[in-house]
Amino acid sequence: MSVNRKLEAVSNGGTASSSDAKETTVQSQGSVHNTKPLYQALLNVMRATGMVAKNGRNEFHNYAYATEADVVETVRPHMVENGLMLIPHVDSVSNDQHGNTNIIVNYRLYHVSGDFIEFNIAASGNDKNRNGVGDKGIYKALTGASKYAMLKLFRSEEHTSELQSQSTISY
Repeated sequence: MSVNRKLEAVSNGGTASSSDAKETTVQSQGSVHNTKPLYQALLNVMRATGMVAKNGRNEFHNYAYATEADVVETVRPHMVENGLMLIPHVDSVSNDQHGNTNIIVNYRLYHVSGDFIEFNIAASGNDKNRNGVGDKGIYKALTGASKYAMLKLFRSEEHTSELQSQSTISY
C-alpha cells in the first residue's frame, strides 16, 4: 500500500511552532512520519561504515564472504550511536521439494525520535541433506535477509583484506 502524506518537516530537527515548519510530501511503502532525524542518522551511519571485512570462507567454492556477524560488528555500534534500531518481522514462509525455504521479511528501521521507515527483503535458505529436508533453512534465510538488509540499507560494501587476498587461490 503506497502512502502519500503531507508532513511538517522541522528545519532544526526538533519540536517547533508552525512558523518554523515547512510542508513536505513523502511517498513510501507503509507508514511515514517526519523522517528528517531518521534520514540524518541513516546518513551518519552510512558515512561511518563504508566497508565490511570478509572474514567468512567457503572452502568448497573457494571464496571469502562477509558473515552476518561481520556486518553486525561493523554497523551496530554506529546504529546505536545514532539512535537507530532495526526490527524484523517475517511476512511469509514457503518451502519447496528441493529443501529451499523462501521468506519475505519486513524490516522497520526505528529512530529514537519515533520515526521509522520500512522495507522488505526476500531471502532463501537450503537445508536438504541425505536424510531429507532439515530444519535449518529458515535460519539460513533469516541470516541472509538480516545481512543484506544492513548491507543495502547502509550502502556498505564487502571487501577482502590484503592478507586474505594473498591467501586466495586464483583460477
